[in-house]
Amino acid sequence: MDQAPTKEEEPDLSPASPVPLAPSPPPPSVAPPPPPSFECSICMCPPIAPCLTPCSHSFCTSCLTTALGFRPPKHTGPCPICRRRVSLFSTVDCETSLPLKVPSVKTIFGQRYLQLGREGVAAYHFDSPSDTYISYANAPEEWKLDDGSSPPVKKNFVDTSFDPDTRTFKGTILWEDSPFAGATKWEYTMIFSEDYSIIEGGSMYDGSPNRSEFPKDLCYWRSVLPLTGVTGQVYVQSGVVGLASYHFEDMGRPYVSYEEAPEGWRMDDGTALPLKKFFDEPRWDQSTRTFTGCVNWDPKTMSGDSRWVYNMIFSEDFKTIEGGECRAYGPPPGREQRNTLMFGTDLRYSLFDEGEAQMIMLLKSEED
Repeated sequence: MDQAPTKEEEPDLSPASPVPLAPSPPPPSVAPPPPPSFECSICMCPPIAPCLTPCSHSFCTSCLTTALGFRPPKHTGPCPICRRRVSLFSTVDCETSLPLKVPSVKTIFGQRYLQLGREGVAAYHFDSPSDTYISYANAPEEWKLDDGSSPPVKKNFVDTSFDPDTRTFKGTILWEDSPFAGATKWEYTMIFSEDYSIIEGGSMYDGSPNRSEFPKDLCYWRSVLPLTGVTGQVYVQSGVVGLASYHFEDMGRPYVSYEEAPEGWRMDDGTALPLKKFFDEPRWDQSTRTFTGCVNWDPKTMSGDSRWVYNMIFSEDFKTIEGGECRAYGPPPGREQRNTLMFGTDLRYSLFDEGEAQMIMLLKSEED
């Protein structure tokens, strides 16, 4: 059955020294098909679903994604040939010239970025090109201007610009009426990731000898907008997609993903788990925030079970599975109930936050 960790650990978001990332160049507008004699440089075979990187190297799509371990939250990595940074967003399908993956967000406008995921604690809001500001709505009480007053709830950027080609925002915060920690001006440069999930580079300069750098000193990721249901969402344990994670991207075909399952997770006959196991009889009740469905392993068994019956009750903000259970049944003809695991205690699942996961991965990579 789904295996849940006994203890969840808070990720360490305090990296050592940063390596500022430069944004990848935009993908070529037209991807020429590879020549007939082309062989994938990874498998050395004729290409299957060939793709072209921004550095003009071609591979089988599956070879590239497997070699670089592309799976949420990882979308970028070094080209296997030249080591230049490539991504699913900048690599195109040779037949269609379309990116392998299209980000759901394509601009900063209409978004907000939270410091360590906290609303109103110097959060960056980009409501529109003419309305960009820092929110101090929930700032700690000890945050004071030099005159002893609290920072305003909304502090607007001035002299702003945004370059969509480099995904770079520039703006200035003025503290001329009353300095903040001795500074009268903060000059920002923010470089956003290709899918706009995080601020992956840039800095803030306040006139002091040292700049505050993204993401070493200023750690921000995009806020998940308030949810009204589970459609389009993924729920994970231990923050890992593919570790028996629940996928509701298509409510007509929700499934459990085992793409990152440990080697020891196997069927009772020794065969590997499927990468995707679709729910049978899926039902969603919006009024009670409840999902029900079954996973059938017939004619095989998993830990002696042939059928798992799920009842998941989601929290009001849809960020966790706070109640319900998974009941395990043995094989036919008896199908006796063998075990019950409770959500919230035995099974701990939370909404997968792409931005937070990307930030943790980036900070860990900079520590290495």
